[in-house]
Amino acid sequence: MGVDAGVSEETAPATAQVVAQPTAPSKINLDESPEFHKWKAEYDRKLRDQEQNYQAMLARQAQELKQRTIAEMDDYQRLEYELNETRQREQSAYQRLQEIEVEQAKMRVLREVSTEMGVPVEAIADAADVADAWRLAAIKQRELQQQREQSRQAEENRRVAERAGKYEANRVDLGSGSPVPTNDWERTYLAAKGRKDSRSLFKLALGEQQE
Repeated sequence: MGVDAGVSEETAPATAQVVAQPTAPSKINLDESPEFHKWKAEYDRKLRDQEQNYQAMLARQAQELKQRTIAEMDDYQRLEYELNETRQREQSAYQRLQEIEVEQAKMRVLREVSTEMGVPVEAIADAADVADAWRLAAIKQRELQQQREQSRQAEENRRVAERAGKYEANRVDLGSGSPVPTNDWERTYLAAKGRKDSRSLFKLALGEQQE
């Protein structure tokens, strides 16, 4: 039998293949980038300039068209044309006035709802109508009430912890391992603490606040 000079697949050492794991790209916060703000300001300025130039071009074209049109008219046609233009300008001004009155009426309603419900106008500025303004105001009012309740609860907890800390620091220990109350408040506190009576502890803290 012949001997195979090659190395069999079973005996050949496995070639280690190192596969580079792609690294996740780091997130960039553009709001914190001065370069981005500078670029955006320049970009916005160019857009404004382009819009202004475009509007100026339209105005020039409209004026040129008007002059050519009038040049081909007789006196009667020219007068009628100018009267129509005047009526169109008056109609546009009237529509704009109506839009302003609607916006002013909406703002009055929003201020009334804001004052009545105790919420900022900004919270209801996107209301579609009066009913929607009241709905948004009610939602914001509940949010504000929850925030006030959370703040009040946190303040109560802080006062209880502060008062308890003062007591623990100033208590008299006669070696029995148990705190010895020195006044009525301390006795009441110890009793409430022993019962784990949170309501009484809160009342004690509030009592200190009212003193």
